Amino acid sequence: MKQSLNLEESQVEHVVNFGALGYGVDLMARILEIPESSILAAMGDSASGFCKAYEKGEAMACYRIDQKLLEMAQGGDIKALNELEKRGKLSGS
Repeated sequence: MKQSLNLEESQVEHVVNFGALGYGVDLMARILEIPESSILAAMGDSASGFCKAYEKGEAMACYRIDQKLLEMAQGGDIKALNELEKRGKLSGS
């Protein structure tokens, strides 16, 4: 039986940010003051709230970067347009 981490709301926000920043287990454990083994177990369970929050952070970071690049490209920034193309975010490219 898997044991889930019961995180406070502020900790969930931290985990989302950890995902956005790509933090590793060791750094997350030190910041949250939770054993690495508990975080590893939670990250290994795709249904856990911890794993879902981390993955949300990863997705939101990509989205925000793409959103900013799109805004810059629409303003005529060729480097931003090229970066969006490299990231495969433009249809028809």
